[in-house]
Amino acid sequence: MNKRVLHIVYGFTGKALLHQSQFINPVDGDILELSAPLSEGPLCDLDDRPSTERRKQWVDNVFGR
Repeated sequence: MNKRVLHIVYGFTGKALLHQSQFINPVDGDILELSAPLSEGPLCDLDDRPSTERRKQWVDNVFGR
C-alpha cells in the first residue's frame, strides 16, 4: 500500500516555495495551503484565552464566517 504524504504550509508563498524547492515529490503527496490573515489585526498569545477570543471575534467581524 502506498502512503501519501500531506505537507501543510501557510500561505501561497509557502506552497510555491515548497513546491519549487524540490525537497518533496509532489507525486507522493499533497501540499495543503492554510490561509490566515496573520499580517492583519490583533495577534495573540495562544496560551492566553482572552487574547485568542479577541482574535477570533476580530476575524469574524472583518471576514465573516
